Amino acid sequence: MLRRFCKSNLTQLILFLVVFGAISVHYKFEVLWDWANYHFYNPWAFLNDRWGYDVVPAGINSFFNPLIDLPLYLMFEAWNEHPGVIVFVQGFWAGAVAFVFYKIIRLFFSENSWKDYGLSGLAFVFGITSWPFFIQIGTSTNEMSVSLLVLISWWLILREIKNNSTMMLHGRVFLIAGFLLGSAAGLKLTAITYCISSGAALILCYRLLRPFSKVLGLFVLGGLLGFLLTNGFWMWRLYESFGNPFFPLFNNIFQSEYFDLRSFRDETYLPKSILAYIFQPFYAASLNLKAEGGVMIADYRNLLLYILFVCYLIYCITSLCRKKYKLKAPSRLMTVFLALCVCSYISWLLLFSILRYYIPISLVSGIVFVKVGMAIYPPKGNIRQSVIISLMIVVSYILLSTLHYSGGWDRRDMVNQTFSIFEKLWPELQEDKKYIKKYGRFQKFAEMEDISLPKDTILQMYELPVAGALPLFNKHTNVQGILMETNGFNHEGKVFRHGKWQEIKQNYLTKNDRPRVTLVSLELGKISRIRKYRQYAKQDDLECHWLINNVMNWVLCVPKEDVKSVFRWRYQ
Repeated sequence: MLRRFCKSNLTQLILFLVVFGAISVHYKFEVLWDWANYHFYNPWAFLNDRWGYDVVPAGINSFFNPLIDLPLYLMFEAWNEHPGVIVFVQGFWAGAVAFVFYKIIRLFFSENSWKDYGLSGLAFVFGITSWPFFIQIGTSTNEMSVSLLVLISWWLILREIKNNSTMMLHGRVFLIAGFLLGSAAGLKLTAITYCISSGAALILCYRLLRPFSKVLGLFVLGGLLGFLLTNGFWMWRLYESFGNPFFPLFNNIFQSEYFDLRSFRDETYLPKSILAYIFQPFYAASLNLKAEGGVMIADYRNLLLYILFVCYLIYCITSLCRKKYKLKAPSRLMTVFLALCVCSYISWLLLFSILRYYIPISLVSGIVFVKVGMAIYPPKGNIRQSVIISLMIVVSYILLSTLHYSGGWDRRDMVNQTFSIFEKLWPELQEDKKYIKKYGRFQKFAEMEDISLPKDTILQMYELPVAGALPLFNKHTNVQGILMETNGFNHEGKVFRHGKWQEIKQNYLTKNDRPRVTLVSLELGKISRIRKYRQYAKQDDLECHWLINNVMNWVLCVPKEDVKSVFRWRYQ
């Protein structure tokens, strides 16, 4: 009875959820920039009908599907005063991903023996200690929820192949698998990486999938249905507003007047040459500064996998040359699995090369390492065995020490700790130090000091991220946000400072006499721009103060005559 209870999928799932919820509470990882820019603003704007009212407050990200951000925002609305609860529940995504990953592992180590359980555990640990997975536990990046759909799809495909020895596969499995992948892409378009790679893997393994035309057709149909279900309503809204259902993507095709005539995507981390593409794992390992924000990453899984792949190719070539090719062909299950892994890596490398999007591949790499170890382990005790065991220990240490040597992201409660740096760049902020100390420690998931802005205020915003301030400002009065100036990426700043957007902003600013205030987002990498905004404030005769909050480094500038009414609590 107890054994049956422990083997129950529901029991195991609950255990995974609780464990990773606890890990989330302990580490409190967070990517402040994206959350402050659009993960917080977009669902709030969607639920409060702000479409067409605020003017691109989150830049390009203002046009992303808000559906995927709703769960965290609804938790914020319900439990903002209990941040531990939000962080704990947010960790459930990682727990669910880890559970599905474990189910995939058991497809390869399915015997109920201590050996297989041990190998399963080793593959599991090798996977979850990868940087892309562990560092995003409990974060708002949404990579976990997307990865959950991808991994469930892979699990369904691999399980069907393992359990069906007749090669006549059930089409409904591939329909569901395609639906899940399409839903992932609809919720977050970057998941298209795994839609392309999974489809390519199935095509490459066409001889193992019967009836192939039916399998592939249902897979594609499911993908289209899933994509339209999760993103169809948003595509229609974008088409109605801008004439481009993927705005601003593929604007070289749809040619909306609101954006440059090119296909927009984030190319920041793409390799810069053919050699860089071919030897990407070596380039990444040599830099160690691959992720957004310059976080140190000591994750060498890709490099080790690359070396293993090259060694395998050399072994095959030399065996063929010596006419002693006796390599055993991999099973159907392993063939499809490796096709999914290789195609996903190539698709990821060509489309983005952003490590945050790498969770599914980094997890299942644990299976590859264990399988390779089993394949090369010599049966007899000799010098060769000693060398291979030593090599395995070194590789295991490299994999398991990733988190120890890698850096993490900031936490929300660290925002005001950077004040001393910015006060030197903006001396007028120095007197705000006493208010930061007086305000004390934050007890909420997202909190900002009580600011009393006049009704219908126009918030002129400079530099991303600033959109996250709007939900907090609008708790007491109506505040309209207009993004005035930003660097952005991929010429984003140029697009929103000129052309159609400049016309829209001027219409708002010149055709009414509503009160205006200025919000500036401070980043250490933009020191020259910080000085420029300080000069703007002086020219406009504004008084600026550090905005005390636990979201981002913001400075609020208001007319001098309004300072005491806006920052009312500071003068009580």
